[in-house]
Order: sequence, then C-alpha cells, then structure tokens
Amino acid sequence: MNRRTRRTLLIVAGVILLLAVAIFLRSKAPPEAARLLPESDGILYVDIKPMRTFSPKNMKPPTRTPEFQQFVDATGIDWERDLDEVAISLHRMPDPMGRTVLSLIPWSWWAN
Repeated sequence: MNRRTRRTLLIVAGVILLLAVAIFLRSKAPPEAARLLPESDGILYVDIKPMRTFSPKNMKPPTRTPEFQQFVDATGIDWERDLDEVAISLHRMPDPMGRTVLSLIPWSWWAN
C-alpha cells in the first residue's frame, strides 16, 4: 500500500471512530428536555409517549375551560396531543421549620 492510500485510510478510520464515540456518548446523555433545564439539585423526567401509545384510543378528551380553549386556539399547542416528555427541575428550598427539604411547590402554597 502506498503512503497516500494509508493516510487516507487512517483519516477515514479516525473520522469513523470519532463518530462512534460521539454516538455512544449521546446515547448515555440525559434526554434533551432534561439537558435544557437550568442547573438544579435534581431532575424529574417522565416520558409520556409510551403512555399515550398504549392508552385506549376511544377515550373522550377532557372538557376545556373557555380560557384554556382560547389558549389552544391562539397558540396551536394542545398538550394532550403535543406533549411527549416532561422534565422538571428540583431546587432545595429553606423549610420554615428549619429542615432542608427538596420541594416542587413553595411552602407558602402549603400554608394556606
């Protein structure tokens, strides 16, 4: 094999190896919805697509309030149809009792 062919084969092998490494690392990364969240103490991720796939097709959709129907008409976003995955960022919040808790809802909502 001449020098030029060997160099070309090494470059092609290197590119293929880099692509394989990139694909492997991408497969081990968290889902994109979770990667787009800001830095936090924890992440809650739910893939809703399988639930929608295996749910009965003859279920009637929930009734909508006029305000929500107006939102759907204005934006075209229908969460029953368009939502495939959910990612929620969890942050530590100070507890009024002095304990450290991980909470999704501010303490003031529970106090009422």
